[in-house]
Amino acid sequence: MKRYRFDVIIIGCGPAGATAAVTLARAGLSVLVLEAGVYTGAENWSGCVYFTENLAQPDAFGEAAVSAAPYERRLVRRGIFLHNGLDQIGLSYQNPEIFHHCYTVLRPVYDPYWAGLARAQGAIILPQTTVTSLIRRGGRVVGVETEHGPAYAAVTFIAEGDASHLIRRERLERVTTPHFMQGVKAVFSLPQAVIEERFNLAAGEGCAYEYLIRNGQTGGQTLHLNIGAFLYTNRDSVSFGYVVPLDNLKENYRGDHGRLLEWIRGLSHFEALLKGATLSAYGTKLIRSGGLKEQPILVEDGLAVGGAATGLGIDLPYPNFTGPASASGLIFARAVRGLLSDSQAITADRLRQSYLEPLKASVYGLNAECLSAWPDYLENSRTFFGRSADLACGLAQFLSCPQTPLRQTARFLRGHMTIRALRELFKDGIKMLGASGLGPALFCGLTPSVVGRWILNLFKRPPEPDPGFSISIRFKDGRTFDIQKFPRPIQRLLTRLSPGLAEGMKLVYANDGKPLSEKFSKAARAVLNRVKLTDWITFPLFVFYLAGLSLAS
Repeated sequence: MKRYRFDVIIIGCGPAGATAAVTLARAGLSVLVLEAGVYTGAENWSGCVYFTENLAQPDAFGEAAVSAAPYERRLVRRGIFLHNGLDQIGLSYQNPEIFHHCYTVLRPVYDPYWAGLARAQGAIILPQTTVTSLIRRGGRVVGVETEHGPAYAAVTFIAEGDASHLIRRERLERVTTPHFMQGVKAVFSLPQAVIEERFNLAAGEGCAYEYLIRNGQTGGQTLHLNIGAFLYTNRDSVSFGYVVPLDNLKENYRGDHGRLLEWIRGLSHFEALLKGATLSAYGTKLIRSGGLKEQPILVEDGLAVGGAATGLGIDLPYPNFTGPASASGLIFARAVRGLLSDSQAITADRLRQSYLEPLKASVYGLNAECLSAWPDYLENSRTFFGRSADLACGLAQFLSCPQTPLRQTARFLRGHMTIRALRELFKDGIKMLGASGLGPALFCGLTPSVVGRWILNLFKRPPEPDPGFSISIRFKDGRTFDIQKFPRPIQRLLTRLSPGLAEGMKLVYANDGKPLSEKFSKAARAVLNRVKLTDWITFPLFVFYLAGLSLAS
């Protein structure tokens, strides 16, 4: 049998594989890309917003290629919401300047474009080719075995995605059973004009929303699922779906994925946004969710692992898996390009120095480190997806309806303001702040200069609100609510904090290459700077008033 030898073999042609392939091919290296799908992107249902900053690098695809790509819409707005099954509260921010290099896409359409550009630069891409094993000699990876025969290279790059069978088969996993999320996504067709009217978008503009869904009940038992849903606009369709920890799904839900999707689709707000839409595509995907704590072995002699398997993808404050994946492909390609140009052997130590260390020091590595405890909290918290959602949405409901009988309000509050309930909320809140990285940011933001601002704010008028920022409260009957209708203490506080919240969202959402730890700190300071000294008196008094209501009647 003929022996094929290349400089680099890449397994998988997603964001990591395609970026690595074009960068290496541009440098004149021989590259073989092996793709198991019928075509690149054919089996990829992941992704809400595609982050293209690494693809736009001059030694990768470049800015012109990114602008010409078959994306659906340029992102101009993001939002995050809490849904208790009836009502919904949340925040959104619109400003196209901060979503630079962010696009909504359909991966089966988008991915083949990048594969074609890599092929045009000289990379050989073979679809419908599954790698069955790695070929090792003397402890070194020298090639791969496929269903069509072997191929050999100086270095092999595994970029298969989240559930890489080679990572498991070649014993590269560091943990026995990695954690995964089950992702389910459906694409619903809607006329372009309807989308733009319904979502208040101009032609070519796109939005992306993330939702945390309160755990539902069946047979009198609360299902511990901890579902995160998403919805984003395409050119003439809407992508809608959910992710749920796989262990929670196995232990607490015996129905099929489609039934669960239909339940979420039937919730208020989603039903209205998807009215008249027809299902055009449907798919499921496993998403690696253990983060850095479950990162596999990433380098060996002649071998590097990239893409989703690195565990660098994040889902807070928004999902970003394509940015870290393409970054791993770019950094790997640059490392190998340098090593081969100097005729150096591709050893684990050299890959660790030229690939792993830069990847760890990148903004994606720093973000994954910042959120290393978040996956565990997201999977295990019962309070956030239960009592916290009930209290937040319920308070918005009762406070917005002055005509609600006092007895009914008192009954609701009494159920959530017992000593046991408050202790549960406090403990879970501390865990959430620590796991998300927001806790350290708030603590570091409490400086003497901030306290000084609280005093100065007593004599200053609040700045004008940011027109791109919105506090959204929607009820099950379709009503929306304006914060100006809240009781005066809450109304004044939210009005004053709104410019700070807008600045915080602008800082956090900006795709500017700054790490989340820095963004969270600046965002916390932006909010704290809007507080008045008297707020520390009036707000506790309002809380005591609510506590008094809970004891009424």
